[in-house]
Formats: sequence, C-alpha cells, structure tokens
Amino acid sequence: MQIGFRPKIVAFCCNWCSYAGADLAGSSRLSYPADVKIIRVPCSCRVNPMFILRAFEKGADGVIMCGCHPGDCHYSTGNFYARRRMTLLFSMLDFIGVENGRCRVEWVSAAEGAKFSQTMNEFVEKICSLGENVRLSNLRKTGSQQTAFTINTEKRETHRLVGAVVTDASWTGEGSKVSEKEENGNQMSVVTGDPEAGQYEPECGSQTAKTEESLKIRLAQLLESGKAARVLGWKKGETDYDPEPAFFENKDELGAFVYNDFCGANLSKYMIEAAGLDGVTAVVLKPCDTYSFNQLMTEHRVVREKTYIIGVGCCGKLSISGIRAQGVTGIEENGIEVTDDRIKIKTVYGDREIERNSAMLERCGVCKGKEHRIFDELIGESRDTTICAGTGKACGSAAPDSTVSNAAAGRENSGKDQRFAEVERIEKLSAKERFEYFSNELSRCIRCNACRNVCPACSCIKCVFDGNQFDEAAKANSEPFEEKMFHIIRAFHVAGRCTDCGECSRVCPQNIPLHLFNRKFIKDINELYGEYCAGYEAGSVSPLTRFTMQDAEPSVVTERSKGC
Repeated sequence: MQIGFRPKIVAFCCNWCSYAGADLAGSSRLSYPADVKIIRVPCSCRVNPMFILRAFEKGADGVIMCGCHPGDCHYSTGNFYARRRMTLLFSMLDFIGVENGRCRVEWVSAAEGAKFSQTMNEFVEKICSLGENVRLSNLRKTGSQQTAFTINTEKRETHRLVGAVVTDASWTGEGSKVSEKEENGNQMSVVTGDPEAGQYEPECGSQTAKTEESLKIRLAQLLESGKAARVLGWKKGETDYDPEPAFFENKDELGAFVYNDFCGANLSKYMIEAAGLDGVTAVVLKPCDTYSFNQLMTEHRVVREKTYIIGVGCCGKLSISGIRAQGVTGIEENGIEVTDDRIKIKTVYGDREIERNSAMLERCGVCKGKEHRIFDELIGESRDTTICAGTGKACGSAAPDSTVSNAAAGRENSGKDQRFAEVERIEKLSAKERFEYFSNELSRCIRCNACRNVCPACSCIKCVFDGNQFDEAAKANSEPFEEKMFHIIRAFHVAGRCTDCGECSRVCPQNIPLHLFNRKFIKDINELYGEYCAGYEAGSVSPLTRFTMQDAEPSVVTERSKGC
C-alpha cells in the first residue's frame, strides 16, 4: 500500500436500485470513503465498456458497477446483458495484464444501504492495496520504454505457431473438367477428384494454375450467360505474391483474374459494396470466407439473392512475410514456385528452398474446417492444414466430402484444434509479463486502420473512432484515449461476431498479433456460455445478445486469474 495514497474510484450506479441504495446509506449515516465518485445511469446495461476504459484513461484507480439483482431489473433483463458484457471485458483486462481487482460488479438493491457502504469500503481498501493505476494510464510504450520482451514458443514469437504456415488453395482436376456434378434446386456442386479413392490429397502447389484456369472459364460463362453482372475475385498486385481484390465486369477484364497460393484475402466484406449494385455478383470464397459471409447475412449487410457463390477448395494460403521471415530477400519477378511440400525461390542472391508450412498464414495452421458453409457451386478440393501440436506438420489430409462433426465449434476434429494454444500460453504468464508483452506489441501500431478496414465484422457506416473535427474521417488518433485503447475497444465491438478469419493480423504492416484479442473473446465465450462459432449458420444469435439465468458472475475472472 502506498503511503498517503488516495485512490480515485468511479462507481456506475443504476438509478433504480444501486443509486437508491447509496442514498439509503447516506440517510442511514453509513459511511464510505469520499474517494468514490458516483455516476448515475438509467440501467447497468447502459454502461458501455468504453465508459470503463475511459474512466481508467482519465486517471481512475478502480471502477465498480452496481446494478439491480439479476431478475429484479427495472427494465426486466438489462442487467443480464450487462453481466455477460462486463465478464468478458474484465477477462480481457486481465488478459492484457491489468491488475486483478481494479474492476468489480456488485448487485445492490434500493433496500441494501448497508451492503452499498460495505461494498465501497471493501473496494477502496482493495484499490489501496494495489496502489495507483499505472498500467492503464498508457497501454503503449514509446522510445526507450520499449523492451525486447517476447514469449518463447520454441521457434517463433508468440503470434506464430510453430510450423503454422499456410500454403495455397488448389485442386486436382484437369482444366474445367469435373468428375461429378450434382444439381439440387439452384445449388450446383462441382467436385473434382475421385470420391471413391479414400484419403484424398490434392497436389496443392502444382495444380493451382489449373484451378485458376477453371475458375476463369466458369466465371466467363456466368458473365456471358447473364447469370452474373460482375465477378469479385483477385487480380495481380504490384508483385505476383501480392494479389488484391477486384471486380471484373466482362470477359475481357477476366484476363487479369488470378488465383494463386497468395490469395489469402477474405472477399466477404467487399460484398457489402456489391449489395448496393444492380444485378448478381459472382464471388469466389474459400471455406473460411463463407463464415464471414454468413455473419454478414445475419447482420443484413449483404443480400443473398444478389450473390452467386463459387466455393473454391483450399489447401492453405502463403504469406510473403512468412517467406521473408526465413531470411529470403531479393525475390525475382516470377521467382516463386510452390509445390506440395516445398517453396522454391529465385532471388538475386541465388536459389532458395523452404518448407511450405514455414510460410503459411497463421490462421491456416489452426483452420476451423474445410467445409464451405454456404455456396452455389464448388470448384476444387481442400486439404487439412491444421498443424498438430509439437510436430509442425499437418494433421492429415481431407477427403473430398469433408464433414463437420462438431457443429457448434465449426471444425472437423476438435481434438486437433490448436486455435487457442497461443492464448493459453499468454494466460499462464504473470500479469506483469502479460502487460509487458502487449504494451510492446501495441506500441508498434501506426494507426493505419488497415485492421478495421479489412475486418468483415467492422462494417458500421460510421465508425465510433471516426471524427469530423478536421472535415474528414480521422486517420490518426484524435485524442489520447484512442491511442491507448483502440485495439481493445475494436476487439470488444466484434466480440460474438468475429469469425476468426485472421484478416486483422494478415494486413497489419507492423505484424501485431491482433487476432489474439479476438481469440481470447472466442475462448471465453466458449468456456462461459457454451461453444459458439460466428458465421457457422446464417441467423444465429450472438452470445452477447442473449443470456441465461445461470450465467457466471464477473467475479469468475478473479477466480480464473493468474494474479498480479
């Protein structure tokens, strides 16, 4: 305890119960420290997590929220929603290393003046024992404050799994030839390969060009027949390994269409723009992309009737940064050749060859599954790219007819799911180590907004972080609060809606592992409220927009915490 320390405490109190309880405590001459500053709110559900974070940013040493007892809310169910919201927020604060105990939720009725007084006295005593809040006063470090803190994960820093690298999608077919076609209403499934061949392993790297040609032929047919007014796919960027999303209006423009091992971009978000255009848009979606499309359908941001979905098989996608991380520089034009297991690279310094798994996108090493959740037509085969723990190798190959045995989780085999391994490793660290790690990671952020702009769940017409002070949407932070809390707030805004597509980390020019925040929320939701996979089915209800009477109290965070 700091000598002479007087903590600043902010208490958000429900108007109908807790605030009345505070008034009863006063009229009953039951004392509590004057360090507690009460803010009256209509309902505990009105307390936005941003209020909690802003209170800390403004200098609060502790924040407590008081509301009606569950079941006694003046607005029937408001505190049930608040309970889930605060539980997840407190868990995230604990995850980034904020000392356990600086946040609290307590249910106090209008008749419990004594409880209100006791609660405030206990909370002030707790905050005094923790001392002044210095961690949330600035979540980012600058200059000499930065350290080389890393989390040892055998070969890589924490935001990459060992061997978790992705190769690109491709298929084993010949040109546009398919071995099986099935018509079912307005859905046509095109499957290549031999369904009777048992374990099927497509030659991903060597067959990508054939997949690209087949896609061009089929997309041209859709445009010529009038079934589609445009195509959404990829075109060559500045380099062969930098394809970018693009719309194609006619067959001639399709000549620029590409599909290669580096087409990792999730095209679902671009369908929001297409929803406002006349006619049907044909879009090429990988299995993981269809989760995002389903979620956008749930939120009424895309129009299914104006979309023709071609599901393309996927064997994982490659990252050029993953290749460079192997010490490969000076890559020549058309100098990358991808085979089933290897990547051959021609550089100005000579030829190099690396393992394909070493350059995969992180998300592909922890793939949710290779089943398209929504499609009109399928082209190509998929291969399991999940990296088995401790081996750095893929767990197995996918059969042509992949099925999902764990519908709630949206993955083929939950036993080999390693999605949360990184989160669990960080959770085992002390609070001081966690805070040190995230401070250093977030200190690299240049606020380019790439993560927000590419995220399918960040689809608000006007973002809460955009201001008009300078007659344009804010590119840089307009105030210190945004500088310190941007990524935490953004992750909370998409909690329960994030499909874990990994786009935020893929596009980050500073290589910040932003997906860890989203996965932490997903992990907590699965553990506290039952397994849920956003986008697995269109129309599913997010865990943050429902509740049960038996939901865990926010105090569960304290019980699960690893301490300070």
